[in-house]
This record gives sequence, structure tokens and C-alpha cells, in this order.
Amino acid sequence: MSLTFHMTQTLSGQGCYQVYLKKMNRAKDSACAYCGHPEDNAENTTFDCPRWDVEHESYVRRRVRPSLRPYRHRRLN
Repeated sequence: MSLTFHMTQTLSGQGCYQVYLKKMNRAKDSACAYCGHPEDNAENTTFDCPRWDVEHESYVRRRVRPSLRPYRHRRLN
């Protein structure tokens, strides 16, 4: 599997996530506009926000989620 633009944004956390946009002074707060989670970041978008369930169901839930939970790559932080 090769990296795509969206995968790179997700892995780096630098993309259209409110947390990142607030850090860059491009957003007023870091909350998710869809689910109200206090931090709209890659983890919330990929794993928790119900807005993206349909889009992610077939791929993320079966193939990516078990191997990419934050505790598995904490050493990168």
C-alpha cells in the first residue's frame, strides 16, 4: 500500500483537523464540528467521530483500527 495525500495528513496530524487549524491560528476552537468532541484530530476523525462511520466502515474498522491505536505507537510521540 502506498501513502496517499490523506493518509499522510492523518499520520502527521497536519491537515483539516480543528486542533491543527487552531494551532496555526486558522480556527477559533479545536472542537469537532460534527460530534462536538473537544479535540478534532486525526484520532477522533479516524476512530470515533460518527460522521465518518460510513466512509470508514469497510476499510478502517476491519484493517487499520486494530493495528493503529495510539498505544501501539506511543514511542513516536
